[in-house]
Amino acid sequence: MSKRFLIADDNQTARRVIAEILSSCPGWSVCAEANEGLSAVELALTQRPDLIVLDVQMPHMTGVEAARQILNVLPDALILLISFHESKLVFPEIKDTKIRGFVSKSMLGRDLIPAVETLFAGGRYFEGLPASFGDASESFG
Repeated sequence: MSKRFLIADDNQTARRVIAEILSSCPGWSVCAEANEGLSAVELALTQRPDLIVLDVQMPHMTGVEAARQILNVLPDALILLISFHESKLVFPEIKDTKIRGFVSKSMLGRDLIPAVETLFAGGRYFEGLPASFGDASESFG
């Protein structure tokens, strides 16, 4: 099954690594890349990818703010946040959004494909979800 991805990260090496991981799956391809939040929003709205990978920390607009703007126009968009920050630091910022997943950049090799597959199957994937957040399906969007 063909799936198209938008990758937004201000680090070119990170974008390349993510693209290589995603492209290793048959039928998966990167349709657009952005190096900052504003471009990520514009590309998401024009390209309409099947899934958007957003770095939390980007210039001009954070990944969380970009996700909010994208979801405001495309409420069913699948968004996976990535960050070097610990997930417990990111969760308070996203808990009341429709963001569907989070993966630590340090775990991309292990968790990116399972996270994407989970989101495509209608689930949520929050690597390192703190117990205090309870069931992810109740706590997020």
